[in-house]
Amino acid sequence: MIGILADDFTGANDTGIQFAKHGISTVTILNFDKAELELFKNVEVIVMNTETRNSSNTEAYRKVQNAAKLLLNMGFPFIFKKIDSTMRGYPGLELLSLMRVQKVSVGVITPAFPANSRRVAGGFLFVNEGPLKQKFDKGLNIMQLVREQAKCKVKLLTLEEIRNGVEHVRKFFVDVIDTREETIVIADAVCQEDLAVTSDTFKEFLPQMVIAGSGGLAESLLVSSGLRNKKNILETPSERLLMIIGSYSPVTAMQIAWLEEKQQVEIITADVPKLVSSESMYEIERVVTLAKSSLTSGNHTAIVLNTLSKAESLPDSLELANKKEKNLILQALGQITSEIVDSSLVGALMLSGGDTASFVCKKLGCKGIKLEDEIVPGIPFGRLIGDKCDGMYAVTKSGSLGSYDAYEKVLEYLGKNNLEKR
Repeated sequence: MIGILADDFTGANDTGIQFAKHGISTVTILNFDKAELELFKNVEVIVMNTETRNSSNTEAYRKVQNAAKLLLNMGFPFIFKKIDSTMRGYPGLELLSLMRVQKVSVGVITPAFPANSRRVAGGFLFVNEGPLKQKFDKGLNIMQLVREQAKCKVKLLTLEEIRNGVEHVRKFFVDVIDTREETIVIADAVCQEDLAVTSDTFKEFLPQMVIAGSGGLAESLLVSSGLRNKKNILETPSERLLMIIGSYSPVTAMQIAWLEEKQQVEIITADVPKLVSSESMYEIERVVTLAKSSLTSGNHTAIVLNTLSKAESLPDSLELANKKEKNLILQALGQITSEIVDSSLVGALMLSGGDTASFVCKKLGCKGIKLEDEIVPGIPFGRLIGDKCDGMYAVTKSGSLGSYDAYEKVLEYLGKNNLEKR
């Protein structure tokens, strides 16, 4: 049994899918509830979303601590800390919280996700492709960020040391553990092979250390564990797809522009100023009516926010809006989705943006998502669990992940049936 703690819903899914796509039963749950966890006691991997990316540092530390205690009390011997691949939120502080709950002095962190152009060299994070490339052109100093958050000793495991092989990395960790000081190690990695060397070394030291990373490290841990290569037979829908796009990311804007150019999806734009005003009810009704008409005509349909056109100057997710406006936008997207799903016109849901995905799922009465496959790196596919949405196909995506044609690839995937993954 493996427990995974993530700081947002889409991040939880893009890590859990690294296990699920190899036939390992994996569920992402939405609520911190022991009784609800008991429903999934036979699942091999449980992923919990602490929703702490935009919390205060105090709240993030406490929530991770409480979630970890819950998993440990249920008998999970290993907890992986999923972090954002661009180091948003409190990755250093949350790792420290998990270290202290598990009473270990050493944690290892790397956001590297080579399949999505996230690479770590010299303790700096680089994004090598897409709209985020310029933002990370000079690299993000991970060591400084983690040191400021965790206020403990920070060491670097360099590329040179990793490429000297497993035995060299093993000695590095022995020396760090022997100091008995609270230490967080930043591990370089520019390709999946670098992550594989580090992961192979972890096996000897667990549970003497805690590991934090993105989907790239989760994939390497799976390979090292020897649990992969199971057959996973899937059926996917060829029915209409409803896309709810709540991300402001420039990556999302690029992907939507590509869909518009290809004319593969009917795009309906929701007016954000109206959604946060007294006109909200009328705007929701307008969007729902247009979406139902589009789906009835047999079209895949995407609902986007009219602020997406300003994406180059906006952060990923709804964090730009003040808290009240953000909640109003999320409530509106949840209401829109719920009314459309009630019409039985939707074959599958695609939810983009961590806050959006989590809120919409809760609005539908969803308890979690059973992860089944990975469409492209970082974009998982599964079925929702609970209430009106039970069994519905779903795809989730972080706003900042994926190539320009990511949504097109989702449509291609959902148009095929009886996929067989080995």
